[in-house]
Amino acid sequence: MNGHDERHRAPERHVEMRREEKLYAALTEKRGHPELLSHRIVRDIGLHDRAHPREILQPLLAIGGYHHTLMHIADALQEATLPALEREVLLASLLKKNRAWILAHGEHALSTAEEHTFHAWVLRRKNHEPIAYITGEKEFFGRTFHVTPDVLIPRPETEELVRITLSQLSGGESGIADANTDIVVFTHRFREKTPEVFVDIGTGSGCIAITLALETRYPVIATDVSNAALSVAQDNAELLSVPDRITFRKGNLLKPVRDLRSPFFLVSNPPYIPDAEIPMPDVMEYEPHLSLFAGPEGMGVLQPLIEQAMEHPYCTGFALECRRFQAEKLQEIL
Repeated sequence: MNGHDERHRAPERHVEMRREEKLYAALTEKRGHPELLSHRIVRDIGLHDRAHPREILQPLLAIGGYHHTLMHIADALQEATLPALEREVLLASLLKKNRAWILAHGEHALSTAEEHTFHAWVLRRKNHEPIAYITGEKEFFGRTFHVTPDVLIPRPETEELVRITLSQLSGGESGIADANTDIVVFTHRFREKTPEVFVDIGTGSGCIAITLALETRYPVIATDVSNAALSVAQDNAELLSVPDRITFRKGNLLKPVRDLRSPFFLVSNPPYIPDAEIPMPDVMEYEPHLSLFAGPEGMGVLQPLIEQAMEHPYCTGFALECRRFQAEKLQEIL
């Protein structure tokens, strides 16, 4: 959410031309010599260790105009070297169907373009790229959100953050509540005054702000330090028909609402991973580090955010996603 450490800039590999795309381009240039693909070109581009030659060659030969048998859903489910669930999710997104339809229609033939895309997606997933970035979408609170590598992928623990925030409107208990393994939702009220607006700090994809707008009557202010993230959030607000319910502002921590004169409730899923921690490859290599890491103890955003909330005369309370030890540290300063 904030630029506290230059070492944790967002990964740049998603802007590079993917190796499988280079391979597609190579086929166009070597149209008359498809046999070279499984040897020199595949080796030079660096895909020789990534997949069985047939997995690479079949879609590429089709691009070059060479005959091949159409792939059916059943073939795709058996051929792809990915876990069954991931194959099903990729095919469902590709064909704009649900997983139940995919499993019930094994005889359905993919078009040539769909087959090319499926093979490219499989190769990307084998390189640890998150499925949500491959398909460009992720479900959150029963709704589909557009996501790009400029924003974190919405997760179940953040759905719990939203649920607990909603419960605060009806007098739910404050404190520390489990959201996932070692991840909690920390809520606290400064005053009993009823809020008139939600403020979502570090909105990212906009999943929190948009869900709160759809689930309540309250207006929402959503902030981020990233123009790219704000653009994604605004697109999602349009997609889910709430652009008039949300005000988007650029800025760090509570600075964008410094002059707000309406009682507000703060909600945030800020960066909270300690700098020395190494997440799974699909997170570490692809998700924006700016939204993940926050200093030696992961407190580089949490603590100043809470301190500013305590000082703001119109902040009625907050709900934050963080680690349990971080919530306990924050309790000490309240």
